[in-house]
Amino acid sequence: MPPFHIPLTVWLEKVPDKGEDSSPLVKIFPDGSGIVAVFDGLGGSGSTQYELEGDSFSGAWIGSRIAKVVFACSLDWAIKRPEFSVEFWMDEYQFALRDILLSIWKKLDTNPSKLRSSLMRPLPSTMSAIYFQPHESGYKAWCLNAGDSRSYILNPEKGLQQVSHDDIVTGADALETLHSSTRISNCLSADGKFSIHTYPFEVKCPVVFLSASDGCFDYVPFPANFEFILLDCLQLADSAGNWAIRLGSQFRAIAGDDVSLALSAIGWKDFAELKSAFQSRYEFLSKNFATPIDELEEMLRSAPEGDPDMEIKKDEIRKRLWERYRINYELFMKIPQQHK
Repeated sequence: MPPFHIPLTVWLEKVPDKGEDSSPLVKIFPDGSGIVAVFDGLGGSGSTQYELEGDSFSGAWIGSRIAKVVFACSLDWAIKRPEFSVEFWMDEYQFALRDILLSIWKKLDTNPSKLRSSLMRPLPSTMSAIYFQPHESGYKAWCLNAGDSRSYILNPEKGLQQVSHDDIVTGADALETLHSSTRISNCLSADGKFSIHTYPFEVKCPVVFLSASDGCFDYVPFPANFEFILLDCLQLADSAGNWAIRLGSQFRAIAGDDVSLALSAIGWKDFAELKSAFQSRYEFLSKNFATPIDELEEMLRSAPEGDPDMEIKKDEIRKRLWERYRINYELFMKIPQQHK
């Protein structure tokens, strides 16, 4: 019998009915395999407006929703085949997505000259997902990624661990991206010029599989704060639904963007056991990372603006904490396989 799953999604639109993140996807199949996925339309490069059923929507809004629908439908079709493989599925998904995105863009785009800038992309979206299936004492999994949304695993011993790589021009790490501007180097788009990176890995059970758009992790002062929000809301919650509500409230308070998050917690008998399993990790994270970062942020607020000594101290503290946190955080990050 497959282990018990606790699914959860969070979806917040900065502008109601115009949010460029598609609703997140969590699906569990009868054999215990499943998927968590998010799709974040790129509002900058996909800001071109198109008329759709009497209303105006950005190319980013349209692109993320098409990417999700084709993704879900292609998985439902591929998984029924006698010899299912992620590689075959991704080949079929990309073939279908390129064809459908291009066909819809041609119907919507009545003024091709609007895309003159090299930074503009037709119907662009990120994608980050984890497909997982039972394997021995745990799970065999594949992270599927295009863009700067991220996928993770979360466990009580090692905490939050990123398994995707950001498709950005600079190649910055998770700390650097919080404090510098970045430009995406690869995303789903109707021009067909994209690759989906595949990261196979294995994990023991119990485990949490999680995918999130950048609205979840781009507005915290330090990478560990994203994990702290996840666990802080978990410890305060009395059910998976309440956990989702609390996460939504936290993200709404800090995020300057749409938010989408999908997770599946697998292997705990119920929510109470899941919550208890992460109590020690939550206390460790609070003492060693969240509290020092809060103290640093308070020190920065009270310091004279432009104080060079404070800037040096700030960088030293952040780097020292990051060197400790990244040991486990980056443990699963690998060179990707590409599906073109």
